[in-house]
Amino acid sequence: MSEQEDYLTSLRSDAAKSAGVAALLDEHFLDAESDDFSRRRAAGKIALIEGALWHASIILVDELFQDLLAMDAADSDWDAGDSAAFSGLPDRYMDRYRSGFARRFIASAIVVTSRVAAIWFPPATVAEEIALRLLLDRVEMMNELHDLNLDSGWRGALEDLLFEDVDHEYLYDESAPLEAEFLPAGAAPLTFDAWFTPFRSPPHSAPYATDDAS
Repeated sequence: MSEQEDYLTSLRSDAAKSAGVAALLDEHFLDAESDDFSRRRAAGKIALIEGALWHASIILVDELFQDLLAMDAADSDWDAGDSAAFSGLPDRYMDRYRSGFARRFIASAIVVTSRVAAIWFPPATVAEEIALRLLLDRVEMMNELHDLNLDSGWRGALEDLLFEDVDHEYLYDESAPLEAEFLPAGAAPLTFDAWFTPFRSPPHSAPYATDDAS
């Protein structure tokens, strides 16, 4: 068995651990009217996505902890743009990703990755939306590095299933204004000081991240 085959087998064996998203993926990808071959093929794709989400969750949280250690060691000399995970956050606030923020963001990321394994709730804060984006970025990297052969629409499908909206993408366009009047009606505030403010009550989020006292 080749190294790639071993890797794919590992992903499929870990698919059952991603129970939080299993029902969503089944409903989207499995067509009850398809023939048996098509359903088996779709089930194989679902297993790869579920296993990839599990592995990507581990990779993301590990990278965030590594970045936090490097951040604390370097103090003011630390550059988020050169980091493993925090470099994936919006460039417009790159100079504000420091220790206190990093700890709250890691708490948010752990909540998001935990939902992959438990009961899925859409992101409850802007920070959680960004953490979910970073998670999908890692699945995308795995798809490219390990030839998972996920079809071209896999990411859009997951974004439709896992996000309530993708308004946070405005943060990645440095020319886009973030004032409420320029955002879609009903959009949550996107300014940096609102990233940990829950959209709803109860937020199903991390107290450490959403409580101002942290």
